[in-house]
Amino acid sequence: MRMFAGPGEKGNALMLANGETVRYSAAENFNPREGSVSFWVCTESWKTSTENARWFVDIEAEGLNLKVGKTGRANVIGAWYRWDSAPSKDKTSFVCAVMKDDEWGNGVWHRIDVNWEP
Repeated sequence: MRMFAGPGEKGNALMLANGETVRYSAAENFNPREGSVSFWVCTESWKTSTENARWFVDIEAEGLNLKVGKTGRANVIGAWYRWDSAPSKDKTSFVCAVMKDDEWGNGVWHRIDVNWEP
């Protein structure tokens, strides 16, 4: 893991190699009922056209899961959310966008915002 300048040369950014992760406890840092996750991502060495999953955010806690990133399908960036205690019958939500290699681009910063509420 290495530190670099963030988007627009402001702030800080982490560069993670294959297999490296950053972990935070979901307890008291994550509200399964409502909230948001916002972050910038800049990829350096992969394409969206591959069928490999690349999760930028993967929050797991008792009865809930939130994943944001490149899904296992070619050209699909998405967010997947499941909360077992949700009041509705549908406990899982998924939203995605098609991003081709020339639209995503290595070395280009992208902002991703995910919000959820009942």
